[in-house]
Amino acid sequence: MNQYSQRKMVFPIITNEIRRLPFYVTGVGSLENQHPAVRPHGLRDYQILYITAGRGYLQIDGDEFEIGPYMGFYFMPEVPHEYYAIEEPWTSWWVTFNGYALDGFQIIADYGRYSVFHIYDMDRINLLHYDIHASASSSGLSAANDASCHLYRFLLDMAICTGTEAQGAKHTIDNRLKPLLTYIEENFSKDIALNDMAGITGISPQHLCRLFKQAFNMRPFEYLTKFRLRKAKELLLSPDNPALRDVASKTGFNDVSYFGHVFRKHEGMTPMQFRRMYRKY
Repeated sequence: MNQYSQRKMVFPIITNEIRRLPFYVTGVGSLENQHPAVRPHGLRDYQILYITAGRGYLQIDGDEFEIGPYMGFYFMPEVPHEYYAIEEPWTSWWVTFNGYALDGFQIIADYGRYSVFHIYDMDRINLLHYDIHASASSSGLSAANDASCHLYRFLLDMAICTGTEAQGAKHTIDNRLKPLLTYIEENFSKDIALNDMAGITGISPQHLCRLFKQAFNMRPFEYLTKFRLRKAKELLLSPDNPALRDVASKTGFNDVSYFGHVFRKHEGMTPMQFRRMYRKY
């Protein structure tokens, strides 16, 4: 199945057992031409919707946003909103979700009540969306757990594949930083200095920091840390059950105590608490 082919709407049956998951999918799918939505009381769940073709308007809190390709938006539950197409077909891909862990999830907290964003890596986001859809469409006993895991990875990647900078600057910023983003993805376990990052992009460290701030609203080392933590979470939940010292060394944290400190600072819990919270299910 091509990652850009349409996906029918799926609404899994939500049992009490599924509601005990830290993250769970309540709906997922795509529409070749997104229909108008007027929700004065919002939705009961969280929603992420992004666009691959056409243009539309989003109205919320008295503000109006034009939403085109490589853009999307996020809502918390019960946030009133309205959106509709102005250039058809307005093709949307969406997922609705919930779960007790979302209240303390930093990525969701960073989005606030709602957010409009631009997508830097549509292929990655769309493949992750496909994984969620495939799991949610399954009737197997592990379908809900699989969908939960794919949703979690989708949310993690949203944090590093999206930003809220002005759309007109997106391609210039993206092209300058692309070699560095690739380098980080392939070498995150190694020691990486700011001068190394600047050398890869061919610009000064100061200018690199400005570009990162414009593109991701964070400094280069913040991005590197978030990427390392994403990989650390994947290892913590892997079937191999690696020791913390191995997780730390494989993700660029040379000291396991420092790894624990950084993890707690960003996630509000220790690595072992994170592993136990998710492994219960």
